[in-house]
Amino acid sequence: MAPIPQEHPGQPGQGQGGQGGRPLDPEDIVITGMSGLYPTCNNVKEFSEKLYNMENLVTSDKARWKYNHPELTEHCGNVPGLDKFDAQFFMVHYRLSNSMDAMSRKLLEHSYQAVFDAGE
Repeated sequence: MAPIPQEHPGQPGQGQGGQGGRPLDPEDIVITGMSGLYPTCNNVKEFSEKLYNMENLVTSDKARWKYNHPELTEHCGNVPGLDKFDAQFFMVHYRLSNSMDAMSRKLLEHSYQAVFDAGE
């Protein structure tokens, strides 16, 4: 079954404001920041610079795990700073931060970075 097109609030031609042309409410919140986690890059700006300079971000050295399997590739993209986390800033107990998954810590960091980027 094909999806049915719907009109979205704020489309061009609907006038100024939000849904149905109503004025924007001061309680409306829009987060326009951006953050990301990319191989060998600490932020989105560094990632875009490396892409524009056509640098290869996938390498075969410094793998997190050693494995020898014929169907797995030897190349991977390494994310920097997996061992670093400011538990005090995020009000996470140090024992919990040591047992947290690295991607959970990165999710906290990049969520904050996206909100911070929205305010600039």
